[in-house]
Amino acid sequence: MYKQRSLDPLNLKRLIFLALAVKIVVLFLLWYNLGVFGGEQHFRCTGDSNTYLVRAGNIVDHWEYAWHQDDQGAYIPYIGRMPGYEAFIVPFRFFITDKDTLVFVLGTLQLIIGFIAGIMLGLLFFKLTGRKLLTYLLVLFYSANTYILVFDITILSESLGVSFFIFSVSLFFNFIDDPQRTRSLWGSGAFLCWAIFLRPYFAPFAIIFSLYMLYHWRKMQYGSFMKLVKNGFLFASTLIVFESLWITRNYVYRGEFIPLVKTNFYAEHNINDITKALFRFTQAFGGDIVYWNPDAEITYFFDDVHLDGEKTASSLGIEALPSYIYSDVITKEKLEQVRADIKSYYEMEEGSGKERAKQEIVERIDSYTEHFKANHVWDYQVSARLRLSKSFVAHTGTYNISKLSFSKQNIIQKVFKLAYIAYYLLTILLGIFAVFYFIWKRDHGLLILISTYMFLLCPLVLRMIEYRYALIGYPFLILLFFAMLDRFFKPKIV
Repeated sequence: MYKQRSLDPLNLKRLIFLALAVKIVVLFLLWYNLGVFGGEQHFRCTGDSNTYLVRAGNIVDHWEYAWHQDDQGAYIPYIGRMPGYEAFIVPFRFFITDKDTLVFVLGTLQLIIGFIAGIMLGLLFFKLTGRKLLTYLLVLFYSANTYILVFDITILSESLGVSFFIFSVSLFFNFIDDPQRTRSLWGSGAFLCWAIFLRPYFAPFAIIFSLYMLYHWRKMQYGSFMKLVKNGFLFASTLIVFESLWITRNYVYRGEFIPLVKTNFYAEHNINDITKALFRFTQAFGGDIVYWNPDAEITYFFDDVHLDGEKTASSLGIEALPSYIYSDVITKEKLEQVRADIKSYYEMEEGSGKERAKQEIVERIDSYTEHFKANHVWDYQVSARLRLSKSFVAHTGTYNISKLSFSKQNIIQKVFKLAYIAYYLLTILLGIFAVFYFIWKRDHGLLILISTYMFLLCPLVLRMIEYRYALIGYPFLILLFFAMLDRFFKPKIV
């Protein structure tokens, strides 16, 4: 049962001031680490960032949500990502055509929205617990993190996705506390809708929140069943409208029923068949296919060659692959040969010979994948997922806060990185401990699900562990940990 409390005892102005001071200090340290004061841009715009800007520009200039053009130069309606981030960009793109200025405006707004989300997280905690000091500590601790802050200064959909989801959760609990707050319920649904259009993996929460509403109604017996139905429709109304428009648009232009996205690994990128075959093989044995992640096993197969136009950040030796993949059919020698053949393929001249070589490599890799799945069932179904789960959380959390290797950093940068390695690991370990604590106490079930959702979905279902996908659970792991502290240090009633 979530019984919220009034915010009156909380000094909100002081809380905001302290949180802002911490955020500014950490932001400037992060910028220093990223080389901003040596000439780099304050806000990062690389890789996928440019695709969002291009699609937003096509909406403004050509009235088409598109990225690619066909052979005749006509724009192909895009379905690789939902247009939630473009909806954020377009209003500014109408008036700002200079890319650097546009990026600065978007990044600044993301910082502001992210800061507000941190305050909202603290207010949610206070209304759940009534603990003033712990609320201050939670907000300051959250404000000091770089794990999300680095995405606040990056032109990607993660920052807004996390912020809007925090807004949605906070407003949803406002309604649970007082079912008369139907505006909060509508606001929760509207922010969840935008979060889904930013990142479709939020979509299950539309069902989860609805089921929780039903559970709460049955438990508390407030209002009639028709009132519950009306509330459910109010919560889902924004999503129903925009999802209907999205589905209709996709069917009209692409002739397919596409409620979220249709993609082939990476948002309709033109990925080589060899790469896709290697994705399937690497996923099967529990390797990381996100080649920009540190120590991603996929990089073994590419060495120093380009992966569909992008150079791999690093490459691993064959010893990085798990020993359980080997058999009479899959041997180290055969995988080393695959690696050599891939490199040779990229060096070949275009023509039929190169096409045949590609097809042969793809068939060979796929045969290894099918053999592993058929003859290593336990490793495919269990060991691979456990390996991915470990890789998803057992990293430093600082892979993207500096462009320099640790050996090339100065003392300030090294201390900064070491401090945030400790920060990340402490958050994950204590957050996981809090999850098990509340499972044992059979309390905060919805917050537990929110905290662990992506940590279960990515390694166990998707078999894809891009680190930024874990962002949505990170704030709520912190919240659960402080909620556990509230239980441990709750004053005894005499």
